[in-house]
Amino acid sequence: MYTGTHDNDTLMEWYEKLTIPARRKLRRFLKRQGCGQGSVKDRLLAYTWKSRAEYAIVPMADILGLGREGHINTPGTVGSPNWEWRMPDMDGIAAGLARYRGKMSNR
Repeated sequence: MYTGTHDNDTLMEWYEKLTIPARRKLRRFLKRQGCGQGSVKDRLLAYTWKSRAEYAIVPMADILGLGREGHINTPGTVGSPNWEWRMPDMDGIAAGLARYRGKMSNR
């Protein structure tokens, strides 16, 4: 299971583009799946970690909760800013990973 690739919107960008009824439906679904606590990002990632899939792949932009600024590539285009994304400071990354550490390998 994966939340995205280098070619699609980040998880939060995708969520922001949903209609309000679609967002409500998603939150209800996540709650029924036992992922009703925390921010929407936390709920979506909890659902990913709980997946029965053998592997869960989450781009760093999704762990950090980035929107458009987390894009790595825009399909069908060349040149800047494709493939120029840089991770922000390592402190934020360490905190983001620490938050999910126990949930990433609970099987």
